[in-house]
Amino acid sequence: MPSFTLVPLLVKAHFGGGPTQVALIESLGGIGMVAGGILVAAVAPRRRIPWVLWGFALSCFALALTALPSGGMFWLAVLFWVVSSITYALGNAPFTAILQTRVPNHLQGRVLSLLTTLMGLAAPVGLAIATPLGEAIGTRWLFVLLGTVGGLVMLLGFLSPAIRRVDDQTVLR
Repeated sequence: MPSFTLVPLLVKAHFGGGPTQVALIESLGGIGMVAGGILVAAVAPRRRIPWVLWGFALSCFALALTALPSGGMFWLAVLFWVVSSITYALGNAPFTAILQTRVPNHLQGRVLSLLTTLMGLAAPVGLAIATPLGEAIGTRWLFVLLGTVGGLVMLLGFLSPAIRRVDDQTVLR
C-alpha cells in the first residue's frame, strides 16, 4: 500500500522528475489497470486462485523492478509500473469475483465494507512502518524490498491447501 503513495517521491528523488513525470507514470498505470481489466474479462479464468496469486505476485515483483533502473532510465520504470498495474488488475478482478461467489448475498455488503476498511487502514499503518525504513534504506530500495517481499508472500499462497481449494468449493448462498 505505501508504494502508491510514495511514487511521487520515487520519481523526484531517484529519477529527478517532477509533476509531469508523476502524471505520466500514474496515468499510464491507470491505463494499464484498464487494460488488465479488459484482458481478464476477455479470458474469464475458470480457476481464479492462480490468477489472484500470480497476478498480485507479478504486480509486486514489477513494482520492485520499477525502482531498479538507473536515474536516467525513467522510461523503463514507467514500463515496469504499467506491467505492475496490468498484473494487479489480473489478480484483483478474480479476487473480487471470488468474494462475490463465495460469500452469501446477505453478507456481501459487510464483507466488502470490512475489506475496504482494512485496505484503508493498511495505508496509514503501512506508511508508518515504511517511512522510517525508507529513511534508513532510501525510497528506491524500499520499493525493491516491499515489492520483493510482497511477491514472495503471494507465492507462498500456493503452498496453502486451504487457499488452493477455494476454487473447488461450492458457491454459498
